[in-house]
Amino acid sequence: MPHLAFVTYTPNPALQASDQLIADALAELGTTVTAAPWDDHSIDWTTFDSVIIRSAWNYFDKPAEFIAWLDRIEALGVHLINPYPLIRWNMVKTYLQPLEQAGVRVVPTEWVAAGTAPDLATLVKQRGWGDILLKPATSGGAKGILKVAAGKAHDHQSDLEDLAQAGAVMVQPMLREIRDGEISVLFAGGEFTHAVRKFPAENDIFVQRAHGGHEMAYHPPYALIDEAAAILDTARKLSGVHHITYARVDGLIIDDKFTLMELEVLEPALFVNHAPQVADRYAAAFLRATEARQTT
Repeated sequence: MPHLAFVTYTPNPALQASDQLIADALAELGTTVTAAPWDDHSIDWTTFDSVIIRSAWNYFDKPAEFIAWLDRIEALGVHLINPYPLIRWNMVKTYLQPLEQAGVRVVPTEWVAAGTAPDLATLVKQRGWGDILLKPATSGGAKGILKVAAGKAHDHQSDLEDLAQAGAVMVQPMLREIRDGEISVLFAGGEFTHAVRKFPAENDIFVQRAHGGHEMAYHPPYALIDEAAAILDTARKLSGVHHITYARVDGLIIDDKFTLMELEVLEPALFVNHAPQVADRYAAAFLRATEARQTT
């Protein structure tokens, strides 16, 4: 009987409701699932047939520790889904740069390298932007993002400098299209499963529930599904990983075109609660990945 770990984190070690649906589907297939916080040092990771990162939602608060954990369990020969190189590649949002260079439409971004700090007011003026966002390149759940009103960039120069001391920073325009909803297209075993559209609270821009946002099931046109699948295929080529077991492609419709915001292959919420029938597909994908490892 396979034994899988769904990786969580110590502040909230239990499975999320969406992941519980997948765990239940795995149980129907005779597979045991254990919620295992990555930052619980008492866990013996070698006891699991596969380890699947699901809600490690504090890794960006202590990235060095998270990388050390990855290094440690990889050295022990622990099977990780998605694979180690893909997880490391996806940890910092600078992965968007090679995707854009490969032809993927990405939200307009000025990249500020760690330890540097260009003049923010000059940068914004050159781009012709109004309201902007300052985003840490290693983050999640909108944590650390600063809103800067039009004409106020000079007042936030020190904020940019502080963020850049910790790592790379993204400077982006505040996009009105977020009011129309951020689209998440989800995949299991490389195949489309379902989609949701996420909306911010009134007078806000953040779609996460913690910020008052909400999501609903969404039925994207086939062309959009194909675009998301093509982005995932490009990520495979760039990362050198051929098999991506779970993925979420997030974007906005800008000028009638799907524009990538994030590609989540590390610890994405999968929103299976909005399409419970796809839990079986994720369960099957996790088992296939586990069995493939066992036969190699």
